[in-house]
Amino acid sequence: YYMTNLHKWAFTPPAATLFYAKNPRMSTAKIKGEIHHPIVSWGWGQGMKEEALWAGTRDYTPMLCAPVALKYLKDWRSPDEKEQTVQAHNHFRVVAAALMLSEAWGTEIAQPVETMTSMAMVQLPHELEVNDKPGEPGGGIRDILRCRYGVEAAIGNFGKETGNFVRLSHAVYNAPSDFERLRDAVLEITATANDA
Repeated sequence: YYMTNLHKWAFTPPAATLFYAKNPRMSTAKIKGEIHHPIVSWGWGQGMKEEALWAGTRDYTPMLCAPVALKYLKDWRSPDEKEQTVQAHNHFRVVAAALMLSEAWGTEIAQPVETMTSMAMVQLPHELEVNDKPGEPGGGIRDILRCRYGVEAAIGNFGKETGNFVRLSHAVYNAPSDFERLRDAVLEITATANDA
């Protein structure tokens, strides 16, 4: 099975989720103890599909947007790169951004290029002190990037042996200048810290 949120990649309002099950039993499991939605209101015991349908009182706008958003993603083609699909466009652009950042910072990319889809991990400059915990917003370099430079980036210190990384994420609304701003901000923060 495959489950994902649609708010980032498909541009729906938050709360829209896609659940695909190759095996029909995954979505229609009715036997007690099988798969259940974590928040159930109406539909308890009627299978994942019914249990997920009415998960309390909420605005159903995100779910109503999902079909149009998925069609948009299917039909979208990049205007500047020989009619690439969303997946090809995002892969091409995130690879270019990762290579540009690693070269500018004198660091490594954390994964082989062929394994990148629309996301990549790039090591931050070795001399930059990073105390940000992976996956936890707040404080540190992430806040400096957001507050001083208007750059939103996931930053993480993975320990001395592994190092500090930024997680890049490319969607169709990103431009190369977004990653150039990140590059320049990190270089400036590093230089300022070294001068102090």
